[in-house]
Amino acid sequence: METTSANINHILPPELLLGLFDLIYSESSIIEDLGNQKGHPLVSVMLVCRVWRDLVESSPRYWTVVDIGIRESYAPLPTAPDVERNADAQVSALELQLTRSGQLPLQIVIEPDFVMDFGAVVDSLRKQARRWQVLTLLDKPRKGIRRLIPGGLLASLLSSPFPSLISIQVRGLSTFFDVPEPLSVNAPSLRSLTCTNQFIATQSPSSLTFLSIIGVNFSAFGTPSSEAKLDMSQLLELHIEGCGVGPVLNAFDAPNLAKLVVDTKDRSYPAPESLPSYPNMKELQWDDLGSDSTFTLLIHRCPSLTSFSSYV
Repeated sequence: METTSANINHILPPELLLGLFDLIYSESSIIEDLGNQKGHPLVSVMLVCRVWRDLVESSPRYWTVVDIGIRESYAPLPTAPDVERNADAQVSALELQLTRSGQLPLQIVIEPDFVMDFGAVVDSLRKQARRWQVLTLLDKPRKGIRRLIPGGLLASLLSSPFPSLISIQVRGLSTFFDVPEPLSVNAPSLRSLTCTNQFIATQSPSSLTFLSIIGVNFSAFGTPSSEAKLDMSQLLELHIEGCGVGPVLNAFDAPNLAKLVVDTKDRSYPAPESLPSYPNMKELQWDDLGSDSTFTLLIHRCPSLTSFSSYV
């Protein structure tokens, strides 16, 4: 009697195989570990056989974490004659991933230092603006390499309506912003926002519950009138780092703020004449750099404070 070896693809249905692939693939772990990945998390699965590769490539849920410039950072930037060719390949790879993701929500991670043609990337991503759920911009220059991205292109990236966007994280960007006024974003569902050096204003009233501001010079924007303050009635947690506390607090109306974390890194910022009251403030963390008149003024505006620490 002739015998043939069993093929796992004939034994396990595609639905069960996808369940096994799901155990390897995780959106959250992918985003956390992007810096250590050199390819798709399921690349070893796709190398097993054509059936598995086709199954992964045709499953939109495995293509919703869109990273641009992350895996490219493993290689040195191309020399001048190679830039155009590499830029085309990068945009083509982006377009392919957007196509494979179908109509599912997108988590977008961009490292601008390793984006060859930021304008082309912006054009491709804006076509899918309605699907954006998370946007993260990172800046981790290696070996002194830095590609300056004009602020106008960043403004263009954020110019579309984003009905599904819930989080924007701009971390570590320190050189390519050249827009003097705050940028703005139309994202009615936005809940979490981290700004570095350039403030990104949401609509008022804002739906933010978490806000982190790093190195933004709010003094340059002037002191808004009570009517002009940004309504942040849903804001629960605010982090302020590397900038004056008074101008930031006076820019917002945040009566429900429950947690404030301050790391000014400097005591030269002048104290404001006044600060808002925070009747619901429960937790305050303040860097311990010595006497601070702004802190003295604020502590009397938080009657319900139950937790304080002098470190961040």
